[in-house]
Amino acid sequence: PFIRAAAIDALARAGSFRFADLFARLAGDASPEVAAAALRALGLTGHAGATAILASAMANSDWDVRAAAADAAGRLGLAELAAPLSGLMDDEVWTVRYAAANALRSFGQPGERLLRQIADSEVSRSQRTASLILAEGPAA
Repeated sequence: PFIRAAAIDALARAGSFRFADLFARLAGDASPEVAAAALRALGLTGHAGATAILASAMANSDWDVRAAAADAAGRLGLAELAAPLSGLMDDEVWTVRYAAANALRSFGQPGERLLRQIADSEVSRSQRTASLILAEGPAA
C-alpha cells in the first residue's frame, strides 16, 4: 500500500487529468493509505464524479480517508458538500475536523457564514474548531 500510495501521489503531481478515472476507482480501495492518496489526487485533478466519491469517503471508518476527502472537497471548491463537511466538524479526530473547517472556509462567504453559525452554537468540538479556524483569519 505504501508504494501504491506513493505512485498515486507522483502521478497526481504530474498534473494530468488523464489519471482522474484511475484515482476515482482507487478512492474506494480497501487500503486506507491507497484510498487517501487517491482522494488527495482527485483534489488536484478533479473528476466528474468527485462530489459523490468525496461524500462517500467522508463516511469512511478511517480518519485519514475522511481528512483527505474533506481536503479534496475544499481544493475543488465543492460547496455542495457543505453539509457532510459540517458533520465532520464533530469528528473525534482533530485532523479531520481541521480539514473540514478549512474546506468550508475555502468556499468564501457561504463557508464563512456556516463556520460562524457553528462557532456561535453551544460548546462542542464543532464549535471550538470553527472558532479556531475563524480566528486564523480569512482563507488565502
